[in-house]
Amino acid sequence: MIALGGGPGDVDVLFGRAGTDTFIVATEGGLTGPLLYSVNIDDFADGEDVIDLSDLRDADGNVLDFADILDNATTDASGTVLDLSSFTAADDRAVSGTLALTNVTDAAVLTADDFVFDNGIDWLALLPAGVDLT
Repeated sequence: MIALGGGPGDVDVLFGRAGTDTFIVATEGGLTGPLLYSVNIDDFADGEDVIDLSDLRDADGNVLDFADILDNATTDASGTVLDLSSFTAADDRAVSGTLALTNVTDAAVLTADDFVFDNGIDWLALLPAGVDLT
């Protein structure tokens, strides 16, 4: 489990470990104000890893679906980039930035099974006691 926070800063470059990884786009954990993501996942394994987008909503406040991903994704030789700017947090905060899958150079390999859209992991409950993200 790797949680991606939405705070300001440089590009976050993430690598999973061997086996199945879950990359969580988190909007909780004491974050306030607009959420800015600039994340590169450099070793996303299609069909094995998943990206949990359950904290995000479309412009109308609905849970995302795979069509939302395809509508906001571009692909070139450097990878597939998901523009998050058309989404909001589940609590209506603005979201901007990108999530790049740098090793996925053909978006056609992605399926809905590569994403979690609803009922994601309660990652805050998995943090060790005493960890404060504010």
